[in-house]
Amino acid sequence: MTANPEMDEDPRSCDELNTSEDGDYCGSDEGTSEESSDDDTDDEGVDAHHVDDGMIRYTLNRVIADDGSLSCPPIWSEVGNDDFFDEEAARIDGAPVGVREFVVPSPAFMELSSEALQPLNENAMIPLRSLWNEGAEFQKGMRFMCKVDIQHAVKLYSIKEHRRFVVTHSTPNVWIVRCKKYVDGCTWRLRCSRRKSHGMFEISKYAGPHTCIYADFSKDHAHLDSTVICREVENVVRRDPSISVPVLHQMIKDKYSYDVRYKKVWLGKKKAIAKVYGDWEESYKMLPRWMAALQETNPGTRVEWRHGEPNANNEVIFKWVFWAFEPSIAGFRHCRPIIQIDGTFLYGKYKHKLLIATVVDSNSHVFPLAFAIVDEESQHSWGWFMACLRHHVTDRDGICVISDRHPGILLAMNNPQNGWTRERAHH
Repeated sequence: MTANPEMDEDPRSCDELNTSEDGDYCGSDEGTSEESSDDDTDDEGVDAHHVDDGMIRYTLNRVIADDGSLSCPPIWSEVGNDDFFDEEAARIDGAPVGVREFVVPSPAFMELSSEALQPLNENAMIPLRSLWNEGAEFQKGMRFMCKVDIQHAVKLYSIKEHRRFVVTHSTPNVWIVRCKKYVDGCTWRLRCSRRKSHGMFEISKYAGPHTCIYADFSKDHAHLDSTVICREVENVVRRDPSISVPVLHQMIKDKYSYDVRYKKVWLGKKKAIAKVYGDWEESYKMLPRWMAALQETNPGTRVEWRHGEPNANNEVIFKWVFWAFEPSIAGFRHCRPIIQIDGTFLYGKYKHKLLIATVVDSNSHVFPLAFAIVDEESQHSWGWFMACLRHHVTDRDGICVISDRHPGILLAMNNPQNGWTRERAHH
């Protein structure tokens, strides 16, 4: 309970004030209820302190002697209850003593255990000087979450100061750098290491700022590499993955006043995309899980795989995958018996091809039917795709197939095992 600012002259606690010299408690309900009357509460507006909001509120009444000392213990009484307010004890020479209102803390606050604050006492809080602002000088004792963070901070500092540094020692737990012109007398150096007490990287030694002078500046900066650019453009790429490299290049130039090479920005965007969406290897590893989730959430969806021979590490090599959604399969019964097939290449690290089969519905709208990802357009890949289309999607005869007459498509259509010969379809 917060102390009343008007009672600071008496250091005794409430329990001490409500207890007489012989140990008896003076503020009990007995002894005050018989002397009060119904008319006492109307005098001096005692009820004005009562707020009917469901909270238990109390008034503290104290009596001050002529010499300014506390002549008797204060009397605690519940506001709004006329039977527990002693007006005579709250007056001196007919003048009312100040009445103060207190709110009883909630049980959750009163029952708060100090053990909850124990972890804060055991681990010292990070001081304000441990926070580094971009462009500011470093200080001994500054902490960073990991080695990557301190490396990024030193690179940004060097870019802002138009200086360069070299790494003299680097291990998973220690990183030491110094100015590139240390042979010319520059004393700038920095040492940081991981502390066992808090697990973060802390600057243990620092000598700065730089004392060297660069007579000329280049258009590019060695420390403005693709890793720094990745962190700068990560949020932009997250919002718009299709943003062009020239736009990102101009953003870096406007911020750092350096005209970095195009390849750096391209690599920085590539790393940002991998950081946001995962790299190519991880994406391909997630493909089986994605297909399984597709079948789980879309009952009736057809998926068929074709894998290559396992490698030396006994890893399965992805080759082809075919899928068709159940709504597409069911909807084809109500579409025109004309199928268009085509293939297109995919952008990315692995140059796979996407094979597509579409139809036209009764509203003359394109209706997707089936898809497949293959390594290349060939007789075998098109033959496998058309066989899956016949097996999983439709066994109707007399369907017209439209294509660009790719050599692989022509051979696949003429293969009786695929089910699209002249007896069953038109091409």
